[in-house]
Amino acid sequence: MFNYLTRVADAAGIEFDYASPLPAFEPERDKDTAARPDRVSWPVVADEFRTLPSFPVTSEAWQRWHEYVFDSDEPLNRRDRGLLARAAAEETCDRVRADELAGHTPRDDREERLDEFARKLSRTPWRMNPSDLQALRDLGYPEPALLHAISAVALQNAESRLAMGRALTAT
Repeated sequence: MFNYLTRVADAAGIEFDYASPLPAFEPERDKDTAARPDRVSWPVVADEFRTLPSFPVTSEAWQRWHEYVFDSDEPLNRRDRGLLARAAAEETCDRVRADELAGHTPRDDREERLDEFARKLSRTPWRMNPSDLQALRDLGYPEPALLHAISAVALQNAESRLAMGRALTAT
């Protein structure tokens, strides 16, 4: 999750509010992504791989964060959060989560923009730039909503990738 927050900050040109001796990160914006398989080839990851049973304290904290990110109504409503999560789940080839969120397909231009934002952040975060956040501001989303949008995409990516990784290493 931290990876997505820092990539957006770097790519969008968010200024540090502290001094750092480290050089500024310069993403390779022309880098291509790996091709995604067709949906019929996406694995079905069992629920048992969507938790961290060996780490009860971490699992509990993760669940609380999940509930906060996806079950809150402010500053993004639950529908917007579902739209963002569905797009992120699809970009990570997470069939189970994408199917759970199937009702969250874009209905209008505003929702299409959220979908595009989530897909770009999921698939090519190094190509994010200030105009991606500005597009959401132009739709009326305040700064706290931008952070929540990024968090929803980041968390869904983390959960989908973690589940997939756990399932693949268990076989």
